[in-house]
Amino acid sequence: MKFIPLLEALEPRKGDVFWDLGCGSGRALVVASLVFGRVLTQVNGVEYLEGLAKIAGECVSKSLALAGEWPHVEDSKVYTGDLLKIDWWTGANIIFIANVLFG
Repeated sequence: MKFIPLLEALEPRKGDVFWDLGCGSGRALVVASLVFGRVLTQVNGVEYLEGLAKIAGECVSKSLALAGEWPHVEDSKVYTGDLLKIDWWTGANIIFIANVLFG
């Protein structure tokens, strides 16, 4: 299933908070922010690998800066660390996990 139809099927509502667990380079964060910028209040990601988390933060910042007037989520953060030690579940409405290690 493609990412945008998957999010559409969840019918995001005004004020929802999106989290990508294992956000990699931040692509899902950028897409969620741009496609659902009128309803989502936060788009956050957590990545275990420090270098990849840094890349994700930079990609999200640059992509959303380029969005200009296009509606997008202003509140976006990428956290570095173990998702079991970061409080992502408080306030999260939409949680996305895509991992090549899952069977």
